Amino acid sequence: IGIVTVWESSAQASQGGHAAGVADAEQAKRQAHALGAPESAPIFFAVDYELQPVLKDIVEGYFIGALDVRGRGHVGAYGGLSTVELAYVRCGIGYLWQTLAWSGTPTRWYAHAHLRQIQNGVHLAGIEADRDLANTLDYGQWSL
Repeated sequence: IGIVTVWESSAQASQGGHAAGVADAEQAKRQAHALGAPESAPIFFAVDYELQPVLKDIVEGYFIGALDVRGRGHVGAYGGLSTVELAYVRCGIGYLWQTLAWSGTPTRWYAHAHLRQIQNGVHLAGIEADRDLANTLDYGQWSL
């Protein structure tokens, strides 16, 4: 089973801009290490809300802060269509995980997304999970 690491200190953390991106990336790096993730594994930083145009510059700063700490190739972006597009086009983030939430109705998938969260609320072995689809062989996964 491939493991993908996603970080979300709070749903609105990305609205803290660059400083929040730096702080989250430092904390995420420590937590990923404690879990046994290799240093080379990317960490996806979540923007878990509908990204409004007025917030794009601030969220760009958040991703740049994470890039400043983790470096290119070690940062991923998780969110809706506007978020993953911003992360790719404006920040050059190489790993993208798009949720069906905030991606239009019907869902409009971003061509460069490595992962697609295609179903929420799936019950599996007594727990609730989301179903995701990998679109590439390398989607930022690692294993123990």
